[in-house]
Amino acid sequence: MPGRFLIYSPTLAPNTFVLLYARGDSGRSFSVRDYTPSAGPSIRYATEFPGLTAEQILSEASLPGNHCFPADRIPTTNVAYWRSTILDLNLRHLHRPTPKQVDQTTFPLLDRHTFDGLPKARKAKDVDRMLHSAQSEDWVTWNVTRLLLRRPAESWWGSVLDAVTRSTGTLFELPPPIRIDLWRSVASPLAYETKSRERMLTSDNQSWIARAGKPGPVEGFSEIDLAFAGDDYLVFVEAKLGADISLRTTYDPSRNQIVRNIDCVLEHNEDRKPFFWMLAKDREPVRMYMRLIDTYRNDPTILAAVVPHRTLSELEEIARTLAVVTWSELLEGMTPETSEEEEVHQEILRRIDHSSKASSKHGELLT
Repeated sequence: MPGRFLIYSPTLAPNTFVLLYARGDSGRSFSVRDYTPSAGPSIRYATEFPGLTAEQILSEASLPGNHCFPADRIPTTNVAYWRSTILDLNLRHLHRPTPKQVDQTTFPLLDRHTFDGLPKARKAKDVDRMLHSAQSEDWVTWNVTRLLLRRPAESWWGSVLDAVTRSTGTLFELPPPIRIDLWRSVASPLAYETKSRERMLTSDNQSWIARAGKPGPVEGFSEIDLAFAGDDYLVFVEAKLGADISLRTTYDPSRNQIVRNIDCVLEHNEDRKPFFWMLAKDREPVRMYMRLIDTYRNDPTILAAVVPHRTLSELEEIARTLAVVTWSELLEGMTPETSEEEEVHQEILRRIDHSSKASSKHGELLT
């Protein structure tokens, strides 16, 4: 039973999760690693547990009140990763704050048990920022979505479409979504990968040429902040709070976040009508997303120049759907129904205050 497991068993470590790293099939070759000490990890080997096998440790960790999770195949020498992961598990399952969180504000997540079931919950840095940073757009995205999902879609979907109409000047009559996804991970379109690799190989940039010669996608997976899916439509949404969009990726200076999302929704719409919307706290002209959306909507040939593997007709179709919806429009008319919702609602309103000065700072470089 070789493998890596993050476990909580009071007989091994009463105050923290530890990493159990088992090798071979004998059950007697393993280590127990505690990454919480600031001086460095504490490692105990099988010889310190006479008569105890890895299977017995896992069996005890699976008892009610204890915890056992498969662990990623990250090198055990990556102390920062394992410490961050274990501190997050301690917070979520043992309700023990990390050293730096003792004096920090912890912002609530509605329906935390649902969030914990998402792949996003395994990204320790993202979770830490959501819980403790007042600038986390992921926190706003999650809690706004949960407020919506606690209510019938018919009660708020009309307001969303009204906002899209105001932004595009076009009336779209779409039934309420049958599925809503958060942080959906999608691969880069194969046609883009092929074109991009050709572009890199024929460039005079030596780092591009070297990267194009290596296997594996030259563009990483895209994390779609929010997706609304109906029987005959698919909407990909990019959510922003304070920052503007990223204007390029590591190997493509013309591939901004809007282009990347448009390319991805066209790849995954499966004959449904594709849409791309931005969620933001304002439509200030200084925002680059406003300038680019207006540009692509008014002249789809400019969009076609940066996604040459797409037909002009499909780009003209999606260009008409490009919209910027504000957070306040999404929450229009919503009344909190519990004290928990009221607390979250007030914090959302504080963060999305449209009177805040718009920033022209662009987002980080995309991979």
